[in-house]
Amino acid sequence: MNNRREVLELITYTALCYTAITALVHLLKTMNVDPQQAMIAVSYVPTASATAVDLVVKRRVEIWKYVKPLIKKPQLAIPTSLAIPWITWAIALAVATALGVDVRGPLVEPLHEPSKVLDTATFIATTLSASLLNTAVVIGEEVAWRGYMYVKLRRALSKYRETPLETPLHSTVVGAIWSLWHTPMILNYRLNYPTTGATGLLVQTPLMIAVSTVMKVLRDEMGFLPCALVHATYNTLAPYMYLSTPLPDIHSPSTGTLALTAWTATAAITHTVHRAKTRRKQHKPQRENRK
Repeated sequence: MNNRREVLELITYTALCYTAITALVHLLKTMNVDPQQAMIAVSYVPTASATAVDLVVKRRVEIWKYVKPLIKKPQLAIPTSLAIPWITWAIALAVATALGVDVRGPLVEPLHEPSKVLDTATFIATTLSASLLNTAVVIGEEVAWRGYMYVKLRRALSKYRETPLETPLHSTVVGAIWSLWHTPMILNYRLNYPTTGATGLLVQTPLMIAVSTVMKVLRDEMGFLPCALVHATYNTLAPYMYLSTPLPDIHSPSTGTLALTAWTATAAITHTVHRAKTRRKQHKPQRENRK
């Protein structure tokens, strides 16, 4: 990183965000707030922290600048964003099947009537509408991860702009901070890892880095909103993913090793394709100059 000011702001932001969510989660826990309500309550802590840092450092709020452009090529971006979590789920189930794991019918009513099978149309309609509604919740995170941090890291990592290292470095920083942000919820509410608790962080951190790699490419090519749609769809499908195999949470297709495998494969493909596009753009001016 070659921009000290941006680095300092990122460090300040991370410290403030983690302190704020730790305090809030502790308060919610003492008030016996249930996990789902607690997650909604803390979802805007990342955006609030970014706003606070901006107010202190710049004495103005620049949230709108962080989410520009909202969306590019919407006719492609929206279906792509909605499809990505489904694709990773399919990859996870394919890996599970190859390993001899019993794959259950995923069309179930999660957490209520696990034996009740939903018809395909109802399932798709339910999850699609829920994904769109969940976008309003995850925006509170995404303004920070794919907005504030995206802009700050592009400046801080400008030395590596459009090089093979840019996306891996960017995704590692965002993924690590994203995972750190989840830590108080995991420790206090066992979020995502109800049976393994803190041990789940060993999987969640690389998982968040892999997801952040996909999101970085999506943010570069299609804008901010598609990232929020991916996040919302992933959260919506997570309970169904968890129930689709008998594996414990640490190995589940939602946030376990199967998810890590699937998202890593997806990240590798998207990054490779993105790099190929970047190289073509870099070589195009050279070819035109030769003409």
